[in-house]
Amino acid sequence: MAKNKIAMGINLRKNKNQQNAGFGKYYPEVDVKSTLSLKGFAQHLVDHGSTYGLETVEGVLKKITQGNAPGLLLLPLRSVRGQIK
Repeated sequence: MAKNKIAMGINLRKNKNQQNAGFGKYYPEVDVKSTLSLKGFAQHLVDHGSTYGLETVEGVLKKITQGNAPGLLLLPLRSVRGQIK
């Protein structure tokens, strides 16, 4: 069982798209309080059990965001237990 709790705000958003089957229903949406830099996002991914180091993750993100890797597929994300999800 988790010993630390992470405060995460949730907002309910109403679907206003009349052509969608979920029209009028409410859906949870994470309340974003800050924006991560590219390096901050890379560190966040590494902190969640990535088998790759910070420099590798940051390099892949830079290639993707700069459009220099048109054929690059994202590496499969692995859980802490090593199962591909």
